[in-house]
Amino acid sequence: MRSYQFLSCLLMALTASSGSAFSYFEPSVIYGEDSRLDYFEISNPRVRQLTDSVPAFFRASDFELTNQSARFSAPTYQKYQDLCSDQPFLNQPTAAFCTGALIASDLVVTAGHCVKTDEDCHDTRLGFDYRMNSQQEAPQSIRLENLYSCKRIISRKFFRTGVDYAIIQLDRPVRGRAPLKLNLSGSSMRLGSELFLLGYPVGLPVKLSDRARVRQMNAGFFITNADAFSGNSGSPVFNPSTLEIEGLLVRGDGDFDLDRSRSCFVERRCTETGCGGESATLASVLRFPLSWKAPQPQIEEGAANGYATDGRAWLRTVIRVPSALIAHHFALSIEVYSRADRRFELVHQFSLPKEPYGGQFGFEIPFSIGDPGLLELGSVKGRITLSMDGRPIDSEVIPIIATRPDRVR
Repeated sequence: MRSYQFLSCLLMALTASSGSAFSYFEPSVIYGEDSRLDYFEISNPRVRQLTDSVPAFFRASDFELTNQSARFSAPTYQKYQDLCSDQPFLNQPTAAFCTGALIASDLVVTAGHCVKTDEDCHDTRLGFDYRMNSQQEAPQSIRLENLYSCKRIISRKFFRTGVDYAIIQLDRPVRGRAPLKLNLSGSSMRLGSELFLLGYPVGLPVKLSDRARVRQMNAGFFITNADAFSGNSGSPVFNPSTLEIEGLLVRGDGDFDLDRSRSCFVERRCTETGCGGESATLASVLRFPLSWKAPQPQIEEGAANGYATDGRAWLRTVIRVPSALIAHHFALSIEVYSRADRRFELVHQFSLPKEPYGGQFGFEIPFSIGDPGLLELGSVKGRITLSMDGRPIDSEVIPIIATRPDRVR
């Protein structure tokens, strides 16, 4: 077992995990007719009011501070993506990198991959009212009173084929903006349910994307055909009847397509039922971490690969241990699902090394799945469980992806 002193090394390795099941795409596709609207085009006053509580994510280094505002310099959409001249929103700025939702006076939820580390948190600024008030008025700054910092990560999960979210605390309470409501029960979600989302596609000023529907329900997330792009990560997905958040957009299908005849790019388009759809973490997943009185130990990330030739495998994982609990004994177990016995079987267990301070800890852990035949179909289910003083406190089911030795590292 190796513990990485610098967590960023492990996060890069997790991002580059081999195997098709870990292919990861930012949301980036239009389904059917383009339904995106600018703020000034939104006719429903209740929906316009929701945008007041949907912050854009920026890097601290993106701003030049003045007495009353934080000015940014960002390329236009056309320059940023080398777009063809007939694409929409060409002259609007692409300043943001993710989207969030205000759910309490000082709490925001977003995608877990938007704020990966505590360092990312401290470098993140959240700005409200980044929007087009008219066709000609492209924003160039955020008023300082509407700009906030990420103080700390309360809870976070980032699993590329599953749940992806982060709950962060702001540096101060937000005044004059109503927190958005979450559907923590998930009871209203059905195949075909109508949805809409608000967010900052490709970092553009806020857009409404409506007329979306639920395509598929999964454990912890659902798939929709909402028009979404990379900056929509963390976008709240709303129920149009209740105006409650049903989920957070986290990943999607496709990319920009090259128009070879013009040597420029166009937004990728799919039919309403085509392509792979956009995934959104269910809001009901947040019910448990939002009930905490204080941050708890968690498995934040996990990705595993193994050789179908001999069963050797390795797990890359990120564990968070709050400072207040660092004196406790933590252990991680790895189980593999036996298709023959229809149950998980323990294959590896170890104790986490003692650390003087709390925080995020990255590990790469070699283990054996036992029977290499379990990987003959390309992957097998694994389960990792974090225990504190012998009591299980967090568990995640992840795929163990078959790979060849020549594709590793």
